[in-house]
Amino acid sequence: MPRARGFQVPFAERVREAVPIPTMAVGPITDPRQAEAIFRDGHADLVAIGR
Repeated sequence: MPRARGFQVPFAERVREAVPIPTMAVGPITDPRQAEAIFRDGHADLVAIGR
């Protein structure tokens, strides 16, 4: 699996659509603007930002 920025975000989105629990998008997410877009666009309920 390629390790591009936000490559795991679609997994969080799929879980969010399948079950009624909050999901967190993870890695690698390093830019606050990217994190805001993930949250704003409804891909996840939480966003983890790493180094």
